[in-house]
Amino acid sequence: MKKTLLVLGLLVGSLSFASQAHAVPVIDGTFTGGEGWESFALLGTDINEVLIPDAYDLSELRFVTELGGAASDDGLYILIKTHAAPSLVDLLPGFPPASVGVQIDYNGNANFADAVDRLTVHTAASGFDVFDGLGALLLDGVLGTHYAVGGVIEYFIPIAFLPGGSIPLAASVAAFAHYDNGGSPPDDDLPDQGFLTPVPEPGTLFLLGSGLLGLAGIRRFRFGQ
Repeated sequence: MKKTLLVLGLLVGSLSFASQAHAVPVIDGTFTGGEGWESFALLGTDINEVLIPDAYDLSELRFVTELGGAASDDGLYILIKTHAAPSLVDLLPGFPPASVGVQIDYNGNANFADAVDRLTVHTAASGFDVFDGLGALLLDGVLGTHYAVGGVIEYFIPIAFLPGGSIPLAASVAAFAHYDNGGSPPDDDLPDQGFLTPVPEPGTLFLLGSGLLGLAGIRRFRFGQ
Protein backbone atom coordinates (compact mmCIF):
# COMPACT_ATOMS: atom_id res chain seq x y z
CA MET A 1 0.00 0.00 0.00
CA LYS A 2 1.45 3.31 -0.97
CA LYS A 3 2.12 5.63 1.86
CA THR A 4 1.28 9.23 1.29
CA LEU A 5 4.43 11.20 0.89
CA LEU A 6 3.93 14.19 2.78
CA VAL A 7 5.96 16.85 2.80
CA LEU A 8 7.40 19.05 4.98
CA GLY A 9 6.36 22.46 5.32
CA LEU A 10 6.00 25.43 7.38
CA LEU A 11 5.96 28.94 6.35
CA VAL A 12 6.38 32.49 6.43
CA GLY A 13 4.08 35.30 5.78
CA SER A 14 3.88 39.03 6.10
CA LEU A 15 7.60 39.58 6.28
CA SER A 16 8.03 43.31 6.04
CA PHE A 17 11.78 43.33 5.73
CA ALA A 18 14.55 42.44 3.34
CA SER A 19 17.69 40.85 4.72
CA GLN A 20 20.99 42.42 3.80
CA ALA A 21 23.23 40.89 1.18
CA HIS A 22 25.90 40.03 3.74
CA ALA A 23 23.35 37.98 5.72
CA VAL A 24 22.55 35.54 2.92
CA PRO A 25 22.80 31.99 4.32
CA VAL A 26 25.50 29.76 2.89
CA ILE A 27 24.15 26.46 1.55
CA ASP A 28 26.78 24.05 2.88
CA GLY A 29 25.02 21.70 5.33
CA THR A 30 26.62 23.21 8.44
CA PHE A 31 25.24 25.31 11.24
CA THR A 32 27.27 26.72 14.11
CA GLY A 33 24.92 29.51 15.13
CA GLY A 34 25.38 32.00 12.33
CA GLU A 35 26.14 31.72 8.64
CA GLY A 36 23.32 34.10 7.76
CA TRP A 37 20.62 32.10 9.56
CA GLU A 38 20.37 34.46 12.54
CA SER A 39 18.03 36.94 10.83
CA PHE A 40 15.24 34.43 10.54
CA ALA A 41 11.68 35.30 9.62
CA LEU A 42 10.13 32.21 11.20
CA LEU A 43 11.34 29.70 13.74
CA GLY A 44 9.67 26.41 14.60
CA THR A 45 10.96 23.91 17.16
CA ASP A 46 10.04 20.36 18.16
CA ILE A 47 10.95 18.15 21.12
CA ASN A 48 12.94 14.91 20.83
CA GLU A 49 10.26 12.26 20.39
CA VAL A 50 11.43 8.91 21.72
CA LEU A 51 9.66 6.70 19.16
CA ILE A 52 11.24 8.45 16.17
CA PRO A 53 14.90 7.84 15.21
CA ASP A 54 16.84 11.02 15.95
CA ALA A 55 18.09 11.35 12.36
CA TYR A 56 14.45 11.77 11.25
CA ASP A 57 13.18 13.61 14.34
CA LEU A 58 12.65 17.30 13.56
CA SER A 59 14.32 19.67 15.99
CA GLU A 60 14.10 23.10 14.37
CA LEU A 61 13.20 24.86 11.16
CA ARG A 62 14.25 28.37 10.24
CA PHE A 63 13.15 30.49 7.33
CA VAL A 64 15.09 33.44 6.01
CA THR A 65 14.04 35.69 3.12
CA GLU A 66 16.42 37.69 0.99
CA LEU A 67 15.56 40.60 -1.26
CA GLY A 68 17.60 43.57 -2.29
CA GLY A 69 21.09 42.11 -2.51
CA ALA A 70 22.47 40.25 -5.50
CA ALA A 71 19.60 39.11 -7.71
CA SER A 72 20.92 35.54 -7.69
CA ASP A 73 20.57 35.45 -3.88
CA ASP A 74 16.94 36.60 -3.72
CA GLY A 75 14.53 33.98 -2.48
CA LEU A 76 13.51 31.79 0.45
CA TYR A 77 16.09 29.92 2.54
CA ILE A 78 15.09 26.97 4.73
CA LEU A 79 17.19 25.42 7.51
CA ILE A 80 16.16 22.01 8.89
CA LYS A 81 17.69 20.59 12.04
CA THR A 82 17.09 17.14 13.49
CA HIS A 83 18.08 15.62 16.83
CA ALA A 84 20.94 13.74 15.11
CA ALA A 85 22.67 14.25 11.77
CA PRO A 86 19.82 14.06 9.21
CA SER A 87 19.50 11.06 6.93
CA LEU A 88 17.68 10.18 3.73
CA VAL A 89 18.49 6.47 4.06
CA ASP A 90 15.39 4.24 3.97
CA LEU A 91 14.77 2.54 7.31
CA LEU A 92 11.56 0.85 6.23
CA PRO A 93 10.65 -0.94 2.98
CA GLY A 94 8.10 0.29 0.48
CA PHE A 95 7.22 3.42 -1.46
CA PRO A 96 7.76 6.32 -1.13
CA PRO A 97 11.41 6.41 -0.03
CA ALA A 98 12.77 8.40 2.88
CA SER A 99 11.91 12.02 2.21
CA VAL A 100 11.83 15.52 3.59
CA GLY A 101 10.02 18.50 2.16
CA VAL A 102 8.01 21.69 2.61
CA GLN A 103 4.33 22.14 1.82
CA ILE A 104 3.02 25.66 1.51
CA ASP A 105 -0.54 26.93 1.32
CA TYR A 106 0.53 30.16 -0.31
CA ASN A 107 -2.89 31.81 -0.50
CA GLY A 108 -3.97 30.64 2.96
CA ASN A 109 -7.25 29.06 1.86
CA ALA A 110 -6.65 25.75 3.72
CA ASN A 111 -6.14 23.97 0.38
CA PHE A 112 -2.54 22.96 -0.33
CA ALA A 113 -3.30 21.84 -3.89
CA ASP A 114 -3.84 25.16 -5.69
CA ALA A 115 -1.55 26.06 -8.57
CA VAL A 116 -0.22 28.99 -6.56
CA ASP A 117 0.88 26.71 -3.69
CA ARG A 118 4.36 25.23 -3.37
CA LEU A 119 5.59 21.75 -2.47
CA THR A 120 9.19 20.63 -2.02
CA VAL A 121 10.31 17.01 -2.00
CA HIS A 122 13.81 15.75 -1.26
CA THR A 123 14.89 12.10 -1.54
CA ALA A 124 18.30 10.50 -1.89
CA ALA A 125 17.47 9.43 -5.44
CA SER A 126 15.82 12.56 -6.83
CA GLY A 127 17.54 15.31 -4.89
CA PHE A 128 15.61 18.49 -4.07
CA ASP A 129 12.61 19.38 -6.22
CA VAL A 130 10.05 22.19 -6.05
CA PHE A 131 6.53 21.65 -7.41
CA ASP A 132 3.46 23.81 -7.65
CA GLY A 133 0.34 22.71 -5.82
CA LEU A 134 -0.87 20.73 -8.84
CA GLY A 135 2.32 18.66 -9.03
CA ALA A 136 4.09 20.42 -11.90
CA LEU A 137 7.87 20.42 -11.48
CA LEU A 138 9.24 23.96 -11.21
CA LEU A 139 12.79 23.50 -9.95
CA ASP A 140 15.15 20.52 -10.13
CA GLY A 141 17.59 21.54 -7.42
CA VAL A 142 21.35 21.36 -7.72
CA LEU A 143 23.46 20.08 -4.83
CA GLY A 144 25.53 22.86 -3.31
CA THR A 145 23.42 25.54 -4.96
CA HIS A 146 19.84 24.78 -3.94
CA TYR A 147 20.47 22.31 -1.12
CA ALA A 148 23.09 20.71 1.11
CA VAL A 149 22.95 17.84 3.62
CA GLY A 150 25.45 17.51 6.45
CA GLY A 151 24.95 18.22 10.13
CA VAL A 152 21.76 19.98 8.99
CA ILE A 153 19.78 20.29 5.76
CA GLU A 154 19.64 23.63 3.98
CA TYR A 155 17.48 24.64 1.02
CA PHE A 156 17.23 27.66 -1.25
CA ILE A 157 14.20 28.45 -3.43
CA PRO A 158 15.07 31.32 -5.79
CA ILE A 159 12.51 34.10 -6.04
CA ALA A 160 11.66 33.09 -9.63
CA PHE A 161 10.07 29.88 -8.29
CA LEU A 162 7.88 31.58 -5.69
CA PRO A 163 4.33 32.57 -6.65
CA GLY A 164 4.47 35.81 -8.57
CA GLY A 165 8.17 36.05 -7.70
CA SER A 166 7.08 37.72 -4.49
CA ILE A 167 8.97 38.41 -1.29
CA PRO A 168 7.79 39.19 1.32
CA LEU A 169 5.44 36.24 1.20
CA ALA A 170 1.74 36.82 1.54
CA ALA A 171 0.42 37.28 5.07
CA SER A 172 -2.09 34.49 4.49
CA VAL A 173 0.55 31.78 3.99
CA ALA A 174 0.23 28.57 6.01
CA ALA A 175 2.48 25.50 5.99
CA PHE A 176 3.72 22.41 7.80
CA ALA A 177 6.79 20.18 7.93
CA HIS A 178 7.24 16.46 7.48
CA TYR A 179 10.20 14.07 7.64
CA ASP A 180 9.66 10.45 6.62
CA ASN A 181 12.15 7.60 7.05
CA GLY A 182 10.61 5.44 4.33
CA GLY A 183 7.57 3.33 3.36
CA SER A 184 5.57 3.71 6.58
CA PRO A 185 5.68 5.41 10.01
CA PRO A 186 7.34 6.41 12.23
CA ASP A 187 7.83 9.87 10.77
CA ASP A 188 7.75 13.36 12.14
CA ASP A 189 5.71 16.48 11.53
CA LEU A 190 6.21 20.04 12.66
CA PRO A 191 3.80 20.91 14.13
CA ASP A 192 2.43 17.52 15.18
CA GLN A 193 -1.11 18.72 14.50
CA GLY A 194 -2.43 21.38 12.17
CA PHE A 195 -0.01 23.74 10.48
CA LEU A 196 1.81 26.97 11.12
CA THR A 197 0.61 30.42 10.18
CA PRO A 198 2.38 33.72 10.71
CA VAL A 199 1.26 35.87 13.59
CA PRO A 200 3.25 39.07 13.06
CA GLU A 201 4.17 41.02 16.15
CA PRO A 202 5.30 44.65 15.85
CA GLY A 203 9.02 45.15 16.28
CA THR A 204 9.98 41.51 15.70
CA LEU A 205 11.26 39.63 12.68
CA PHE A 206 10.47 36.17 13.89
CA LEU A 207 7.64 33.92 14.88
CA LEU A 208 7.82 31.15 17.43
CA GLY A 209 5.79 28.06 16.82
CA SER A 210 2.69 29.54 18.35
CA GLY A 211 0.50 29.74 15.30
CA LEU A 212 -0.82 26.20 15.50
CA LEU A 213 -4.22 25.67 13.96
CA GLY A 214 -6.44 22.73 14.74
CA LEU A 215 -6.96 21.91 11.10
CA ALA A 216 -5.16 18.58 10.96
CA GLY A 217 -7.34 17.25 8.16
CA ILE A 218 -5.34 18.72 5.31
CA ARG A 219 -1.94 17.18 6.02
CA ARG A 220 -1.13 14.70 3.28
CA PHE A 221 -0.35 15.28 -0.34
CA ARG A 222 -0.29 12.12 -2.42
CA PHE A 223 2.85 12.22 -4.48
CA GLY A 224 3.39 9.42 -6.99
CA GLN A 225 5.84 8.86 -9.74
